[in-house]
Amino acid sequence: MFDLASVVSAADEFKPQKILAYGVQGLGKTTFGCTFEAPILLRIEDGAAAIDVPTFPKLVESYAELAEAINALHGEHGYKTLVVDSLDWMEPLIWRQTCARLEIDSIEKAGYGKGYVEADAEWRFIMGGLDSLRLNRNMTVVLVAHAEIKRFEPPDGDPYDRYQIKLHKRAWALWQEWADMVLF
Repeated sequence: MFDLASVVSAADEFKPQKILAYGVQGLGKTTFGCTFEAPILLRIEDGAAAIDVPTFPKLVESYAELAEAINALHGEHGYKTLVVDSLDWMEPLIWRQTCARLEIDSIEKAGYGKGYVEADAEWRFIMGGLDSLRLNRNMTVVLVAHAEIKRFEPPDGDPYDRYQIKLHKRAWALWQEWADMVLF
């Protein structure tokens, strides 16, 4: 059905956005996320005290608490945007959960690179919960993360330093693919 009579508004057809904003500390990433419609802040780090926005009363300190908060947002409420602060502070929670599942005490003890591969399951579970908020609760999801400087060695040029998200490369690849917008 590709004729001009079938054209509809994109606003009616597309779900809210999945946004990943990263940058150096103190730049205003969380403040930016909280400018979206009817936000609620999910704090994994303690860095948004000056922002007057609804939030859960405590910091998320475990994978179970993270899942619980996302699950709570599937209930009735008036929030239109979930702002998660921050993705890089979520990573240790993911790793601890992966280690508990594998019955090891360090992500590195799973074998060369295997712990990070195994962590994909926990990352994808969280992504699924966030996708469900978008699809079932019509919420925009804004993830905030920090940047770090890393050496980049292109195959066709001289190496140079660049900013990149402060996550393990596997997690970064998953989130970069998941997001509709990746903002620096």
